[in-house]
Amino acid sequence: MKFEKFVNSRFFRFTEKLYQLIMLNIFGVISILMGLVIFGIIPTMVSIIACLKASSDGESYPLFKGYFKTYFKTFKKTILVSLFFLILLLISFLWIFYFYSWIKENNNIFFGIGYYLSLFIAIIIMLSAINSCFVIVYFPYLNFKKIIKYAFVLLRAITWKAIIMFVILIAFLYLAFLIAYALPFILLSLYLFIFNCLIKNDYDKIIIEGKHSLSITKDILNIPKNSNIDK
Repeated sequence: MKFEKFVNSRFFRFTEKLYQLIMLNIFGVISILMGLVIFGIIPTMVSIIACLKASSDGESYPLFKGYFKTYFKTFKKTILVSLFFLILLLISFLWIFYFYSWIKENNNIFFGIGYYLSLFIAIIIMLSAINSCFVIVYFPYLNFKKIIKYAFVLLRAITWKAIIMFVILIAFLYLAFLIAYALPFILLSLYLFIFNCLIKNDYDKIIIEGKHSLSITKDILNIPKNSNIDK
């Protein structure tokens, strides 16, 4: 009786969630390195989001196996998305550098507008890249073109939430700069956890009837519904 009360307590649920976030972050660091850092970021975020969503949906699965099976099973799709956004970000950063270099030499209003416009575009691309990971998890039936399309389009549906997440992203990056070990410890998984909490209801509502979001137990591990799985 006491054990059941402890398991159902807020403290236990908090420690369980904290453990999950820390372990997912550690797995994330490993998989980012496996993907040569830049190419591993989006596949890693997709796997973390899939695990977080599965837990919030009440799915029971082995965390290590669930994470890495999701990583490898979705890698082909996610690496194409990674390449697309990498190219876009490189182009936007080149434009930022171009206008910034002209501002330093000639303080012209045209170059100032171009500089801030390029910054704005880079921010939209960055948020869309993060959002593409949620699109892949919540709408796994979409093809590459539609993933890219909805990564941008759905930002309009969650505009204020996207702004909040951008502010949190800047705060987390600054925190990672101040405390170097914070990023590999928990920051990435915590950031995606907050983002998922904000947009989950919005995205659940627009899933096409007859379709379902990515399920680790059904789509990745093929675990029978009534199986007892140790986390």
